[in-house]
Amino acid sequence: KQWYQRRVAITAGNRALNTAGVTINLPKIVNNGNIIGCVVNEKFSIQKGAQVFIPVGDLQASVYSVLGASSGRVFNYGTASQIVHTTKCDDFGDLPVSVRRTLYTDKYNLVTAASLNGGNSMEIVFKLFSSLTADLHYDTVMELAYEKRNTDLRVCPVFFGERHDTDTFGSFSNVTSDNFTVGDISAAVLRGVVENLCEMMGGVQTNFDTLYAVGIAERPIVQHYLREV
Repeated sequence: KQWYQRRVAITAGNRALNTAGVTINLPKIVNNGNIIGCVVNEKFSIQKGAQVFIPVGDLQASVYSVLGASSGRVFNYGTASQIVHTTKCDDFGDLPVSVRRTLYTDKYNLVTAASLNGGNSMEIVFKLFSSLTADLHYDTVMELAYEKRNTDLRVCPVFFGERHDTDTFGSFSNVTSDNFTVGDISAAVLRGVVENLCEMMGGVQTNFDTLYAVGIAERPIVQHYLREV
């Protein structure tokens, strides 16, 4: 609707300029995602002949790389994290404050729970571990986390707050002398990110049986927690 209003405004503005005798050449307006040409040389190390699309947002691009123009559901675990699923463009049901609707294609919109916390939360604890020892590598931390995937340590890794709740931040609970280890803490943070996103998505219902995991979500431990929830 906003795109349509902008297009109408531009068209009306052109008519007014033409009526006043002012000639102005504006670029042709096309929909996001349309192919507008091909790469003609390899100056920027892009393969010659590659299709050039009208740009879309980061979220839409990450979803499109997985689903294309089809429907589906995606868990994207990068610096931040999102659970996204497609919905018909004419479906305007009520959504929780933690969920937003975004334009996607002519057929579908995106329903998204977008957290400010994801890989950046894991990075905080990794930097802490690295400050204590230089011999601890990221892959090692992930392996230790998988070994402790059933930890009873609980972490709410909302270290950066959330758009819909700027007053709530991270916390640790159920800490014991046995579970405050690199593996336990890492596993609890990874699980907390998954649980936080699922809580943000709330009671939003989908009919999709498959969840595509992207980014850090491809790691076995994150997929373990995705299957749990």
